[in-house]
Amino acid sequence: MTKKPQLNPLLKLALEMGPLILFFFANARPALFMPLVGPLLPEAVSGEKAGIFVATAVFMVAIFASLAVVLLR
Repeated sequence: MTKKPQLNPLLKLALEMGPLILFFFANARPALFMPLVGPLLPEAVSGEKAGIFVATAVFMVAIFASLAVVLLR
């Protein structure tokens, strides 16, 4: 059997906690991420509920990127 390469512990921590940290940051400041995810969200998303929708979109992209990095390593 071949031995599976081990990830650097700091990289592993960043890949596991990064999407969650981005979620909370995007929820707190949705205007920063709106130019990136605005085309993906409907026009009706605005006001106080915009934060959770923007944060969820950012979280989904971050999870996909994190999984891609783990699978490529």
